Amino acid sequence: MKILLIEDEELKRNSIARQVRACVSGPLELVECESLRGGLKEIVSGRVFDLVLLDMSMPGFDASDGASAFEEPESFAGKEILAQMKLREISMPVVVVTQYKAFAKGTIGLRELTDQCAREFPGIFQGAIYYSTSVESWKRELFEIINRI
Repeated sequence: MKILLIEDEELKRNSIARQVRACVSGPLELVECESLRGGLKEIVSGRVFDLVLLDMSMPGFDASDGASAFEEPESFAGKEILAQMKLREISMPVVVVTQYKAFAKGTIGLRELTDQCAREFPGIFQGAIYYSTSVESWKRELFEIINRI
């Protein structure tokens, strides 16, 4: 199984990667990116992934590209990646894994964002998982999604 994990926060990325490894029983290729640009570069490279795990809010560029550690995350960077996939007709299942319940300074809730993505990116967007270090339900949800693929 090939999985692309696009997540800027290192602790969260490591936690999700550990859970992915625990969920996949066979061979696994896990590619990790930390920004909109890094994730998009992998997606348009021509490589095919069985699943893309996508953060919604992240910086536009990797720190290795010269981006400042204090760069403000883009609230809808994940939506931009989904839009680019749709535009380029790249069809791989995407699940958003986010630790935010609201976006755009609280004006859009996770449920509303999930509904928007389902309408705008049918066939690509497979749902959203609310990630929290204090709640274990995200692990079960991720397990169920990986087993469906």
